[in-house]
Amino acid sequence: MSSALFESHFSAVPEAVAIGHGRANLIGEHTDYNEGLVMPVLLRHHTVVALSPRQDNMICGISDRFDALDRLVDSPCDGSWLDFVTGALTMARLNGFAVGHDGKCGINIAVSSQVPAGAGLSSSAAFEIALLRAIGALTPARFDKLSPADLARMGQQIEHDFVGTACGIMDQMVAAVAPVGQAMLFDVRSMNTRCIPLFPGYDFLIIHSGADRKLSEGAYNERLAQCQKAASEMGVASLRDADLISCDRLADPLLKKRARHVISENIRVQKAAIALEAGKADEFGQLMDECHTSLDADFDVSSPILNDLVANLKSAGAIGARLTGAGFGGCVVALCAREQGDHILETFRSPNPNAWLVDRIEGL
Repeated sequence: MSSALFESHFSAVPEAVAIGHGRANLIGEHTDYNEGLVMPVLLRHHTVVALSPRQDNMICGISDRFDALDRLVDSPCDGSWLDFVTGALTMARLNGFAVGHDGKCGINIAVSSQVPAGAGLSSSAAFEIALLRAIGALTPARFDKLSPADLARMGQQIEHDFVGTACGIMDQMVAAVAPVGQAMLFDVRSMNTRCIPLFPGYDFLIIHSGADRKLSEGAYNERLAQCQKAASEMGVASLRDADLISCDRLADPLLKKRARHVISENIRVQKAAIALEAGKADEFGQLMDECHTSLDADFDVSSPILNDLVANLKSAGAIGARLTGAGFGGCVVALCAREQGDHILETFRSPNPNAWLVDRIEGL
């Protein structure tokens, strides 16, 4: 845990400790930055941040995953994990819960995480929300006036301005708002959320393919630009306002594919929410299958490894399966009846030797 890591490294007890959970997206992929609908669920795995203020303007950090690093509070970003810390300190200063009287006080910080990095499970958002909560715990009278949506927006701004990924707000919102054990239907445009209990007697298996991916290498931002261009050519503010008839009129076949995925995915999320509330696991599984096909064929973010894993999970008895997260590697999510879960987990490993179970999320 971060408290023990902090005490070992700094020979002191931290003044604040906070956590942020990773997430798996059950359905609604690449819709959040198009003002659409998503349905994520929290993992049990989380990131823990322990910290204390310093008397100078140094950030001194230790992590169980990365190197120990030190730098000045106002140092430029350099691509290291301390960029997240600099971003969180800046957000705290801009939003009234800064560390120190001038907002430029340094901190000692220790970070430990169970959330796999590069897996499409929001390790970055978990870190951002844990950071903001830990800093806020130093000034609770000011921090507690902020809403979870405020916290999510700050996490997103850290990602945009200090890390370099033009992400949507889904990951930060679910980390800031959702309870463990329920799916969160999130309308990104309105910022409205509704939490829905999971299927009783069914489990969602989160399985790492064994292939990592990295968003900041350009593919994610490329998809964002393509979606914006498609919306512009259809004369709408975002693809949330587009329909499949207008999509079919696009002259550019690549933009048509990108738009078709986003438009149809929003429809699938709406149907999935109805299926979840009605207890119709088979319908939900079919929508997951359709989502994966669309991500592979229209959004081009799957891979042979992910496709093989999804197919093998289906052959082993999963009701539905698809890649989760941005794609390009990482994880898949599979829905199964609870009594079939152990058999599926035993069966999929032989044809997918590098894959491993990350989490098993149980309905009540």
